[in-house]
Amino acid sequence: MRNENKKITERGIPRIELGTSRTLSENHTTRPNALVDMVRLMVESTSKMIKLWDEETRNSEGKLEVKVEDDLKSLSADIISRACFGSSYAHGEQIFLKLQTLQMVMSKVPTGVPGLR
Repeated sequence: MRNENKKITERGIPRIELGTSRTLSENHTTRPNALVDMVRLMVESTSKMIKLWDEETRNSEGKLEVKVEDDLKSLSADIISRACFGSSYAHGEQIFLKLQTLQMVMSKVPTGVPGLR
């Protein structure tokens, strides 16, 4: 098991160093205006995506193929990252990669839970 994977499985995601002074448990959802802030984040991120689509449409002369699935994945990752970690998807990408690694490692390692195969 790689060193990074070992750190994830031993310490867990909430204890992993995020490159800043924050951890996953220190997020914006504890503030009273969290819902308003979250909606604002969703609107900002979605507006960026729509503006990008608009620019691409104008530059394509009517022949544009949009990969909606990829854009929606990036959009949802950006919203989650900004809401939970206070940063954009570009900054939170390492957390998503670590979560994917953890998911992959945990699916291959026997957990020792009776009845679970």
